[in-house]
Amino acid sequence: MLYHVYPAVDLFGPARWVHGAAHYENLREDGRYDAFVNAVTVEFRNGGLGQWTWAGGVSIREPEQLTRYVLQRATLRTVEGGWERSDRNGTARIRPRPGTPPTHQERWLEEIRAEDYSAGHADLAVAWEGDPDHSERRAIHERGKADRPE
Repeated sequence: MLYHVYPAVDLFGPARWVHGAAHYENLREDGRYDAFVNAVTVEFRNGGLGQWTWAGGVSIREPEQLTRYVLQRATLRTVEGGWERSDRNGTARIRPRPGTPPTHQERWLEEIRAEDYSAGHADLAVAWEGDPDHSERRAIHERGKADRPE
């Protein structure tokens, strides 16, 4: 779920906080399940909120994925087949540039093959700018230690 935060941080700056939740109905040993709901909310240090929700098998016709960024001067959201920008003056579709960029996974694999980790390190540095005293990192580390069985 958190992989949705990285592109948002690239576009809108460091996150002040991130919250994620997931629910899987009838999760089995083989990793299969009957229904799911995943959600991530992020507050940006420079203002604005982002939300991503993905659900399937619940009370909807087919799986759906929704993304919305509510920023200071506009709102961006996914619509069928792309993105839309809305502000006080109206709403407009965002037209993609020609060509097909590589997926995040393809780009990540390319960086590993080239042994070039600079983009990942830059993303990490921006992501942690929202935690200058490292208190959030320490809290996450401590929670992780507490969750592990002895």
